[in-house]
This record gives sequence, C-alpha cells and structure tokens, in this order.
Amino acid sequence: MEEKKTRPRSVLNGTLMVISILVVLFLLPTVFMGGKVFEKFLSTYGVKISPNFNGGYLIAEFDDPSDDMLLPLPIDTLYRNAHSALDIRKFSVRKVKFNILSGIGLEPRMNLCFEFDGKQPNPFDFKNNFSFPVMHVYIKTPIQRLAQKNSNKTARLNFQNEVWGYQVIIDGSHEQARVFDNEGKYLFNGIGIYTQYEEMPDKKTKTIITAALPLDLIGDPSKGEWKFFVVVGLYDIRNPSMLFRIDKDSLDVFDYVAPDSVHSKMDAFGSIYPLIVNNSK
Repeated sequence: MEEKKTRPRSVLNGTLMVISILVVLFLLPTVFMGGKVFEKFLSTYGVKISPNFNGGYLIAEFDDPSDDMLLPLPIDTLYRNAHSALDIRKFSVRKVKFNILSGIGLEPRMNLCFEFDGKQPNPFDFKNNFSFPVMHVYIKTPIQRLAQKNSNKTARLNFQNEVWGYQVIIDGSHEQARVFDNEGKYLFNGIGIYTQYEEMPDKKTKTIITAALPLDLIGDPSKGEWKFFVVVGLYDIRNPSMLFRIDKDSLDVFDYVAPDSVHSKMDAFGSIYPLIVNNSK
C-alpha cells in the first residue's frame, strides 16, 4: 500500500525536475539573451546579437512631429489622458526571419511598430495594455494589381488615387491584428500584438506597440516597393476597432504619419499620401 502511494509523487517529482531543467537550459537563457542587459554586455566585446531577438531587422522608419493632432478630443473626463496616447511619434517596419540560432520558435513575420510618448493609459483594462488608439494601416505590396475600392471599414480618407490591397486594424480589445482586403473581406489574423515600455535618457517613458503579420501571407517587406498609409483613430466603444467620429460628417483620423515631403496637417477632404519603402534601389 505504501509503495502505491509514493509512485504518483515520484512521477510528479520527476516531471517537475524535467520542467525545471528545460526552464533553466532554454527559457531563462532565451529571455536573458533577448534583454538589454545581455545585449550591452556583448556589445562591450564587440558582439551583436541577432535583431530577431528584439523586434527584427529594420526595413524602414518614419518620424512624426508631436502635438499635431487633427481633431479635438471628445469632451469627456474618460479621454482627458488620451492626447499623447493618440499622438503617434514614429512608425517602423521590421522583418523577423526564422533562424535556428537567432530566432528560436519565431514564425517569420513583418512587424508594424507604432511609438507614442508616455505610457499608454488602459482604462478599459484590455489585455494588450492600451485602450484609446486604433491604428489602421493600408498597405500596397509590389505584387498587387487592384482596382481602387473603399469598404465600410475604411477610414474617411482620400487616398489620392493610390490603390491599396490590405487594411490592417490594430486595437487594444483584440489579441491579434486583423487583415482585410479593400472590399472589407476578412483575410487573416496577425500573430501577436506586443506592448512594451522604454525609459528614455531624460527619464520619460515611451510606448511601442508592435503588430506582427505572417510573412508567408503578407509578403516580404524587404523586396520591391511597398506603400503604407498609417492613421490613428480613437477607440469607439459602440463600434470596436472602428474609428470614433464626433459627428456623422466629421473626419475620424486624429493623427497620421505623413511623408517628409508632405505637410502633416490633413485637409478638409482627408487627403493622405503613402509612406514609400523602395527596396529596389
């Protein structure tokens, strides 16, 4: 009888031992190696770790000025901290490519990264740790040959006769980015939304929201010419993931990332111009 009682415990102890060994040998080193401390330690010896560990290889990066909001916030105490949460400061495109030595367990992906000043407020307690901003990214890939169409999911924008094929919607209430075509048809989900905070040299904090899209479905952003239209709207609790409108005739974009050659203020027609990533040069 005594032997029968001890067998389950010995099996449990053995299982816990195996798990502990795996954590020590694989999980902890991976987390540590992906951290800033380990990266700085290696850099003192002239060694650089793979960018796959910290967001991927940078393909393109676009800055946006501060305090260039296009619309006033709704008069509601809920939104009193929403100004910097909607004022995008930087958009970047990155590529993570699986490599057995530098991207263990990572599915090949394109990362869309959105940077904001300050720590994002999260009054709705969403799992992604941000409540206010909704990012819409309209993408034209090198291989797409499409007619110009706008669906009922499209923000009120004038794309200046530019044609795009993918609409990516990122918000705090969904665990993944969602990708639609230009007729509003759902195509596929992303493979992760990640929110991280970085402390700057002046002790201020910035928030970086990253939406990962599968490379085999969206394409390779390091090849050919890509065009991105990047806008930020306010989460509409009545119509999640769509952009809040003050009234039915108003614009619904609070901020957007404009090319350097274009004035950042949007006109009354909602004219917007693409961010161009040209890899063919």
